Amino acid sequence: PSSQGDMLLSVWLLAAGLVACAHAHTPIIYGGNVLPGLAARVDALLNQSTDGPSPLAISCGNTSQTRAYISDSDLQKLSEDGFIVKAVNLTNGTTLFVGDGNGRGAGYACFTILQQLGFAFLHPLAPVIPKATVPRARNVSEQPYWPVRSWHLHTEHPLELTDFLQGFDIKINGTVVETWESMMPGWQNFLDWSVANKINQIEFVMCAAKDWADYVVSDTRRTRFAAIARAAQAVGILIGADAAIAITQQHNFALVNTTDLSKAEESIRWHVDWLLNGCGFDFISTESGFSEFTHPNDETMLRWMNVTTAAAAAFGKRTYIKCHCSTGQYCKDYKDPRTGQPLNFNYLPIYADPSLGIMPHTVQFYAYDDPAPTYGNQNFTDMFDFMFDFMGTRDTIYHPETTYWVNYDIDVPLFLPVYALSRVRDLRYIAKVELQRGARIKGQNVFDSGWEWGYWLQDVITCRAVWDPCMSCADDTDALRTILAEVLTVFGDASPALAEAVITLSLGQRDHLIYGVMANGSRPEDIVQHNAQAYLEGWDTWSALGTLNPHLLATQPRHYSLVDVRKPEIGRAYWGGVQSLLAATNDTFVRSLAQFTAVAPLVPDAALPLFSDIIDSVHMLALRASSTYALYDYAASWDGSHGHAPGWRKDRLDEAHQNILAAAAIVAEREQHYRVPVLRIAGWRAGPTAYNYGYLWTVHSLYYWYRDAAIAVLEPREAISPCFRNIEDPIDVAFGEGIFLNATEILYEWMEREHPDWDFVIDCLAAPVEEPHYHL
Repeated sequence: PSSQGDMLLSVWLLAAGLVACAHAHTPIIYGGNVLPGLAARVDALLNQSTDGPSPLAISCGNTSQTRAYISDSDLQKLSEDGFIVKAVNLTNGTTLFVGDGNGRGAGYACFTILQQLGFAFLHPLAPVIPKATVPRARNVSEQPYWPVRSWHLHTEHPLELTDFLQGFDIKINGTVVETWESMMPGWQNFLDWSVANKINQIEFVMCAAKDWADYVVSDTRRTRFAAIARAAQAVGILIGADAAIAITQQHNFALVNTTDLSKAEESIRWHVDWLLNGCGFDFISTESGFSEFTHPNDETMLRWMNVTTAAAAAFGKRTYIKCHCSTGQYCKDYKDPRTGQPLNFNYLPIYADPSLGIMPHTVQFYAYDDPAPTYGNQNFTDMFDFMFDFMGTRDTIYHPETTYWVNYDIDVPLFLPVYALSRVRDLRYIAKVELQRGARIKGQNVFDSGWEWGYWLQDVITCRAVWDPCMSCADDTDALRTILAEVLTVFGDASPALAEAVITLSLGQRDHLIYGVMANGSRPEDIVQHNAQAYLEGWDTWSALGTLNPHLLATQPRHYSLVDVRKPEIGRAYWGGVQSLLAATNDTFVRSLAQFTAVAPLVPDAALPLFSDIIDSVHMLALRASSTYALYDYAASWDGSHGHAPGWRKDRLDEAHQNILAAAAIVAEREQHYRVPVLRIAGWRAGPTAYNYGYLWTVHSLYYWYRDAAIAVLEPREAISPCFRNIEDPIDVAFGEGIFLNATEILYEWMEREHPDWDFVIDCLAAPVEEPHYHL
């Protein structure tokens, strides 16, 4: 527009001085299509940036000021949730930011403007607030590639927001140390992060347990759930209750909450009513079976699926069900229509009510074409084929992970940006298959289990990739580089070098952790027990028990244990290949640490907390690789020096110990910078989950590191038991409360009384009551 437009805006800017006072220094006006709750969050963020006025103004939404630069016809060219942002230099020297969009797009435009002013939303609980808003103007016109961009907070795990989302205060020995109300700002921060990263629906797992049965569906909990839901809805995000149909594993809230199965359908309807009508959730997300590994008969399970779907539909709301990647469970009454063979039980929802949406679920950091030796799989191609074959028949939402937690990644901790690479690769592959088949999935629902130790990075990248997988990019690596350029803007001049460091590490991790690439660059013929992830991940009682028999379902890649490699035949396998793999992994991660460290001088002050998180995480990764390599050298040379000089074994053990001590020092320092109180996520304490500790307690104690170090030097009888240093009740965690848990408690009491010397078995049956402490 001409100077007439400038004059109109100048009049508005004078009037907006009143608004500017409310916002410290930035005049801003909102259109009627910007939700009041979202506008309030933008105001709150702007108020935190207080260092002096900037010559700028903001018009967000369908105001007359915005319409002077963004027309209705411009917006009509974009799909639902699409938006436009423009920066206009006015004649009076003011930079005017205008933004508007379709549906949630108006809100996305507001948060895009904030990011162009120097705000950043990378860690979900800690936005970067610029001391002064400095415009980095860029005209933007965007629309989503997929309509559903969902986030799953796996609150069966003791995460940052688990207590809050379960409606709990945090107590220690009966004393409240954090009230539920005091944790609400963290939820608001996460919602800000979600809007900034264009997430449009969130779900979290409902928990229940017999020892707090009176609270499970209490009025207090319902009121708190309703407040959680309202906060999300106020910024335009749908909020879902993840309530399993009949699973009680890991304290799951089961819709079938009765032992009298004749009343199961009544129980489902009552609980769906309580969640949707009573608590105000927008949809139900659910799971089949009694656990990941057990299930009722086909007909019963299918009937329960349909009852759940119909109960939600009665309120005009949707139901989605996860399709797990566990193997070995088949339907007796239903065939796979593609093959005529008995149907994988996890795929039973294809026979359910067509309005039941499905979420094909893959686990851990493997992409669609990677070998994935976990949950009984060789890879996840069958899950992708299932998704593609049925995506045209009902709503289909891909359900991958950016964190697994249990032993595998963040709780070691292992910094694994290969997750980001894999999620980008998956989404680009899905988009290509969609074009080939002429059918589409609805979007993605990301399984998330913690944010410290740099795990926010792959989360943000995954969010950006489902919004725009960069199908015009030359290849997957180029797409990752393009997304990183946007994500890392707050790092200023350091951004390009930091992006290359992330990409280099991601590719190196894919080589060693997934494909088992050795020092000479070759891959093993079979990656089972010959991939570095199998050695760097944590090992505890439950994971070790899963590898005792080849017919048992291992939930992480199998390895040669520190006891196994003492045996001559396995020792030969170690020296013939695994040793080269661990050496190559160590070298790659040490070089990566040097590459990240070289970026440090370029990092601006505003991004230093984020960079410190990354550099500590890379350092821990390198130390884990080095200590594991050294411990295996020591254990595998139990019967001799294998050609090395005298004292070599001791040197290797000393190196491992020094690395563990160095890791302990880093953890102690990093804990001072966690975004929530250390006790909440790294303490030994009871809470609503099946675990007696926060999700980072194993990092706080370096449990996996000290356990490995102890096993490496123990005599075989002590070291051979998988029960060594058990910290959880496997039956409670895997199968849920009930007959299995009661049986193990009785057995534990009997063995303690009659055979207390059988400690190697007894330790499997219960978790320690008091917090254990470890040392070298």
